[in-house]
Amino acid sequence: MASWKEARGPLAVAGAVLLGAAVAAAIVVGYLYSRAPRATRVHVGQMAPNLTLPSIPEGRPTPLILEHGGPTVLIFFDSRWPGSDAYFRYLERMHRRYFRRGLRTVAVALDKEKGPVAEFITRNNLTFAIVSDPGGARLAGPYGTPQDPEAYLLDPEGRVMAVWTERINWGTGGEKPLLEKYLEAPGPGHM
Repeated sequence: MASWKEARGPLAVAGAVLLGAAVAAAIVVGYLYSRAPRATRVHVGQMAPNLTLPSIPEGRPTPLILEHGGPTVLIFFDSRWPGSDAYFRYLERMHRRYFRRGLRTVAVALDKEKGPVAEFITRNNLTFAIVSDPGGARLAGPYGTPQDPEAYLLDPEGRVMAVWTERINWGTGGEKPLLEKYLEAPGPGHM
């Protein structure tokens, strides 16, 4: 029969191997978790909750979703988040390219005060609808509170077709064909 000292060698090796495998698995799971998109309360295939919020700067009640026959891009943001100016100049170009084909773009500003948002709109020459929900108080229940720009693509009936929890580029990947699927055909002389 093997002595305790002789048996301890293989047990120690097996224990070290198991411990190493557990540490490696924890590192892989942690890495994958850190790279996974943030979860949202509203998912693809669901009807998007419709809220009516005051527009900026007029204060006119504006619904997030209209039944108008075209898709809607719905964006939640705070003008103080880093990179918001560049991101919204890009969104403005996307909006101008597609609004004649039926696209409606609505952005919900989470800023606590409307003055900085009005300056943000002017500074970036934004022409699409921007509404206010200070701190995301009204959005928190149905949508949750975004930590970064969050965007939803809604079909003409208000059903969620895509969710992005970080800045998106409509000109690359699968976003452009998904958007164009719901737009009217381009008129003569348009791309």
